[in-house]
Amino acid sequence: MGKKKKDEMEKMRKDFIDGAVNKKVNKRYAENLFDQIEQFAGYGFNRCPSVLML
Repeated sequence: MGKKKKDEMEKMRKDFIDGAVNKKVNKRYAENLFDQIEQFAGYGFNRCPSVLML
């Protein structure tokens, strides 16, 4: 999930929220959850590179 690729993030957001709503998850909850995931994408990175940095 690359935050720098806006068009891909928007598609992922729509797919995620639509999928959650189809599974009877509240739309507002799904939107908030995706917002949190998106924020993490800004500073999270793979475990493998993080180990190499130690």
